[in-house]
Amino acid sequence: MKIKGVILLTINETNNLIVPYTTDASPSWNGYNHQGKVGIYVALEMMNHIPKEDINKYELELEWFEDFSIKKDGKYESIHQVKTYSHTATSKYKEAIWLLLAKLLDIKELGNAFLHVTQKLTNTEKLEKKLLTYVMSEDAEKNTEESSQKQKTEKYATPKECRDKVNESGKYHELFKRFALYDYGDGNQYCSLEGIEEATKKKLHQLIGASATETRVERAYYYLLGLVDKNIRERHIDIQTGYKQHKVPIKFLDIENIVNENFELISKEYASYYLKNEFQSISQSYLEDLKEEYEENMILEQEVLRLHKTLKQINELDNEQFLDFCLKITPNNEVNKELPEHIIKMIKHCLNKTGLNDGFFEMLKQIKKEFADNKWTYNKKNTDGVNVTYLPSTITDDDHPLRNRKLAKSIINNAHLELLNEVDKIITKSINLPTLEDSKIYTNIPDPEGENLNELLAYNDRITKVKKISLIDINNAKGELLS
Repeated sequence: MKIKGVILLTINETNNLIVPYTTDASPSWNGYNHQGKVGIYVALEMMNHIPKEDINKYELELEWFEDFSIKKDGKYESIHQVKTYSHTATSKYKEAIWLLLAKLLDIKELGNAFLHVTQKLTNTEKLEKKLLTYVMSEDAEKNTEESSQKQKTEKYATPKECRDKVNESGKYHELFKRFALYDYGDGNQYCSLEGIEEATKKKLHQLIGASATETRVERAYYYLLGLVDKNIRERHIDIQTGYKQHKVPIKFLDIENIVNENFELISKEYASYYLKNEFQSISQSYLEDLKEEYEENMILEQEVLRLHKTLKQINELDNEQFLDFCLKITPNNEVNKELPEHIIKMIKHCLNKTGLNDGFFEMLKQIKKEFADNKWTYNKKNTDGVNVTYLPSTITDDDHPLRNRKLAKSIINNAHLELLNEVDKIITKSINLPTLEDSKIYTNIPDPEGENLNELLAYNDRITKVKKISLIDINNAKGELLS
């Protein structure tokens, strides 16, 4: 479309231009990851300056045209790439910068492009001049099979292609003026992985104003993380059902609604967001440890990929499914998921770093088997041809006769015994018990109050089944499952 010599692009024409640059990393996102947190931070920062009547015009788009983008009235206003490298040399970020510049060249409606980093980079004042001198990895490897394959793929714009396109346009310096390292305030052009939470909460405090309390700010923060998680999960469902072009952004209005909500009263939804964030933080740290072990040839690449696949399965769970997963792998939790304050306590007592790292994750690493479904169990026929179901858990207690009895009692008292219906053996770090049943302790378990006869019979039936569950340590479980 052309008006008075000015070229205006329709939304469809813009979509066609961005195709070579699009990616969709949402299926591999680790839930509340750094990109999503940075995207929320930028949206909150913008909301400090956008006129209230214009908030409805803005949207946050995650992982499509860029790591995240800001759109106004459906058109791209700014694009943002996020890098979590440990490097401080600007040369390590050259591919990302050339890609951003090429997008600025091709998409006329774009205002600015930003690079977000987690380290303070050196000599950034000379970046515009130095970028032109950096050698691209593709230059050194242009005859390799990988590079050749990239050049054949129409939908993938390589960093070298981007650099060449920008240089050939003669607009390098003009485009560079619209690029910047994102400034987080006070001249800080970086924000650490640990610092983004504090920075985001500070923005929330500013937006909420005089009504802001520590509790309200913290709960609003977790609701925003939940908004990101929901967006990525729904995107993954769209991909699975064939709607790959159906990219639904997060409206600034939805972010504003969370900012304006009073979260002084704890809710089940908040508890789920909080729990998931804690789980993701621990699991991401463990995954990074595994990668280091792989780099030092201590484990095989398949072991890292296997855990990554399992975490991907977990990330795709909705709030209710995720709560059930947590309750299942912590069978000694004694938590009622309908009571949000119970869920928060579960983190401290059961779903903590020790229980996950030394228990659940270590079991997955050693057993080397994938979960066939979302029941989070392993199955193996015993010598009699009977199918036996094993549940990896977060139980890392030492083997001790008296404490074993208390552990068994807490499993029996589980408020959600239906999650253990098909379980025959619970895998622990070091405890072996033939059954959970112990007449010295369990003969006086009270029946639940206010139950009718049928419910009482069903409850007693579940208790009877759970008493037959055995505990097995990781070494014995590994022997049985891998034999």
